[in-house]
Amino acid sequence: MFLNLHNLVRLELVNEPDEIRQFFRCELGIFETNSLDEEPDIRISFTDKIELGSGVRFVGTLVGTPIGTTAAYDDESLCITNLGRKVSLPVGNLAKSKYELTCETGIYPPELYDLLPFFFIQHVLLRKNATFVHSSAVSFNDKGLLFPAWGGVGKTSLVLKFLKEGAEFISDELTIVKGDGTMLAYPSTLNLFDYNYRASSLPLISKESRFLNPGYVLRSILKKILPTLGKILRKMPTGSLKGAGFIASQYGRKIQPSVKVPFSTLFPQAKIRRVSSLDAVFFLIATGGSEIEIAEAKSDFVIDKILCCLLREINSVVPGLYEVFRFAFPGEGRRLMEEREKKVSEIINEAFKGKRICQVKLPLNFDLNQAFAKLIKYL
Repeated sequence: MFLNLHNLVRLELVNEPDEIRQFFRCELGIFETNSLDEEPDIRISFTDKIELGSGVRFVGTLVGTPIGTTAAYDDESLCITNLGRKVSLPVGNLAKSKYELTCETGIYPPELYDLLPFFFIQHVLLRKNATFVHSSAVSFNDKGLLFPAWGGVGKTSLVLKFLKEGAEFISDELTIVKGDGTMLAYPSTLNLFDYNYRASSLPLISKESRFLNPGYVLRSILKKILPTLGKILRKMPTGSLKGAGFIASQYGRKIQPSVKVPFSTLFPQAKIRRVSSLDAVFFLIATGGSEIEIAEAKSDFVIDKILCCLLREINSVVPGLYEVFRFAFPGEGRRLMEEREKKVSEIINEAFKGKRICQVKLPLNFDLNQAFAKLIKYL
């Protein structure tokens, strides 16, 4: 399987299992091609078993990862074990901006996929004067709009509203921004929550789409059971049971069942805009107020926040990975750490020159129609 992301990142899968191929087609199907015109920047090979040599040194559990995610290294490679399956990365070719991964067959597809954009693809992009931005993006009336934000602020709901008003889709979670001021599509699946369904009046998602998120049913059940259980426990005479009931009730209210859905499933009639100019940046911020507020913002202020958002997402998806690199391979590790911060800032600074930049404060459960009406006045 070959993937070519805008002639910037070329990826090859070798001996990939059917479930891996299916998952990657669902996430990045528009980039699939029959062959590559150049050597791949990222090659992922699959094998039944990866054997660790006698000189391997175990680091232990990676900081912030689920129990069982461990790292080990020798003089030539780094090995990560997750859910009993290993991923091996030779370090010698990193200086050439090439990544050769070997994975054990049976690795959980989302675990492998999550490593790609936030580490491997990102560093290939950085060396080609482009970067990911944690954001949604659309093209509306031939103007490229970028919506950077922290998770859960409302960027997905806002993009869905723009799509209903005739916009072209660019991305939902990650957008590729080039230093020359253009945006490139990264239309992976949309991670939709219950409030997206309600706010955007979307059609019900078919059960067939939920195979991408096996935790959907569990979270749906817990959302119904925990508040009821909490209500019962809070009536108990024992203080500890009352406390447990309070925790159960609070946790149940916070659960948001989600499902990852291919864009084409939701909007088969809508278009994906692969390349767009970057004309306006609307940095979305959650606020405790009751009014939607939009104001012009200084470029460096917004760029610092965008960089902070991206680093937070990277650290939540690949926790501890950069630290292990810095420990096991000090020279390469320091270069990767500096590249992911300094280079990102340089590219965004260059891309944002002369662009309209605004800060948008959004209340909880904000009115989408009102937000849309206010935003288009700034175009």
